[in-house]
Amino acid sequence: MNLTDQQRRATAIDGHTYIEACPGSGKTRVLTAKSVAESLLVADSPRKVACITFTNAAVDELQHRLATQLNEKQLQSIEVCTIHSFCLNHIFKPFRYRLDSYADRFELVAAEEDRARQLLSEVAHQSGFSAPSQKIFEAFAQVNIDAMGNPVVNGNDHFLLRCMPKYWDACRERGWIDFSLLVYESLSILQHFKEAPKSLSAKFRTILVDEFQDTSEIQLAVLRQIKGANESTFFLVGDPHQSIYRFAGASPEAAAQFIDAIGADASCPLYGNFRSSDEIVSMSDRLMPRRPAMRAIGDNAKKGISADVFHSPSMPRAIVEHFVPQASSSGLELGSCAVLAAWWIDLLPIARACTQAGIPVVGPGARPYKRGRLIVPVLENLAAASTNSIALASTQRALARALVELGSPGGGEEVQGWEGRLLALVIQKKAQALLGSNPSAIAWIGAMGESVDQILGQHGIDSRHAFQMSANDVIADLRARESGGHLDLSKLTVSGLGLFASPERALKLLTVHQSKGREFEAVAIVGMNEGRFPHFSAKTEPEIEDGRRSAYVAFTRAKRLLSIYVDTSDRRNPESRFIAEMSSTR
Repeated sequence: MNLTDQQRRATAIDGHTYIEACPGSGKTRVLTAKSVAESLLVADSPRKVACITFTNAAVDELQHRLATQLNEKQLQSIEVCTIHSFCLNHIFKPFRYRLDSYADRFELVAAEEDRARQLLSEVAHQSGFSAPSQKIFEAFAQVNIDAMGNPVVNGNDHFLLRCMPKYWDACRERGWIDFSLLVYESLSILQHFKEAPKSLSAKFRTILVDEFQDTSEIQLAVLRQIKGANESTFFLVGDPHQSIYRFAGASPEAAAQFIDAIGADASCPLYGNFRSSDEIVSMSDRLMPRRPAMRAIGDNAKKGISADVFHSPSMPRAIVEHFVPQASSSGLELGSCAVLAAWWIDLLPIARACTQAGIPVVGPGARPYKRGRLIVPVLENLAAASTNSIALASTQRALARALVELGSPGGGEEVQGWEGRLLALVIQKKAQALLGSNPSAIAWIGAMGESVDQILGQHGIDSRHAFQMSANDVIADLRARESGGHLDLSKLTVSGLGLFASPERALKLLTVHQSKGREFEAVAIVGMNEGRFPHFSAKTEPEIEDGRRSAYVAFTRAKRLLSIYVDTSDRRNPESRFIAEMSSTR
């Protein structure tokens, strides 16, 4: 594997290591190289290597890279997973028999599910609150938990602060567990049953952690318990400049304390940016200087188009009439462009304007159904497979994650390996056949839900008709959108559904947080105003700096074109203070 001198030095450090990696510095390449090296050290031994990443997309990317470097036997020595998957498979499942609430059974229930929302409504009623609003349900899906079992919410939400402890108690009574509770119960296991951290530390020789700056305090507590057994070595990669998850319990201060506590070697930062042009790196540095300074060293360094600030009274018009034509005239494909905003709600009018202008778009406001439905990732993947070419492994992963969410006893392992690939192929072929007999998207969705349940059942996997029920929920969502005048079902196509799984041809609409870890040829940032950057509730210096880091993450997603738009529709809403600060540093 080709590495720069910086990257090679980073992977060669022995013992606990922290690598501060600037945007576009090739940290995934470093993680891959370190994982490969560590896997060779555990060859022919029962020990393993764990690589914990922040998102499922990052898991997929790292697994793909490792598959090009290692044979199948070597790959079995590396566990690439999110922190939730790590807790589920290596802490909670092996030791849940020690927990009274989960000894006999458990079921993973996501906050987006209707039954979770129904339970929250019941808890609210019992607590003397009125029924939760849609806004509360959206905030409910973002609630985290701290090491003491208290809810971590964005802002001072009295409803959720009061109701969440009771909700979690009600979950325990039912044998339910959500992702926040999963981490908390895993920490409880590690704290109260000393054989648990000893077992984990003995199992994993090395634990690599990606995006370390976004590790929450309760997740750090889990890692601290493993470190206490003194048999695992930590390799941490992160960037305090990109720490934007304080609302979820993460902070650069807590990450720095952990690094200091384990005595990690932090002597080899990565400061060469392979992603962005000189213009974009320069603007990012004016926003938030680094030491050593970030340098553009990749192919795009001298291929920049522009990095500018524009003022407009309409963000949708700015995108449709300025940004998209600007990218097109520069020879950039629409699918390589993204629009970023501080809040998802700011993207809704942009999605509508793009749709009306005939611009293919994916993101908030583009999906005509709830994204959290169990079948949605599988359905979108199969739609893409039926109308376009998509990797079989992608369908396989979507099925595995759906089974994990369903609480399948096999935890998604039932669809791994060659047998799982054959199962995914059978389901893909069925999707293609149904498209021929069900040209209507609604009919295809209903038929697919039933078919997935049937095929899984034929392979010994009891999905309890969950995919059919979820497909019915998706259809109900679509009909509700139509009755509200927001959707014409006659124009809904299966290929349109597949766009969300294979969005290469579409403009991406993302919040800044959703854009984390991604890169685009062209990026537009809308609403660069006070109240957004920084957030209107920011009063203290750390809170204001959180807003600066959010803007920094947005800036550094761009490769060649960066267009920043200030909304001038309301004189009471001035441009972000960060714009003026950048101008003063020219």
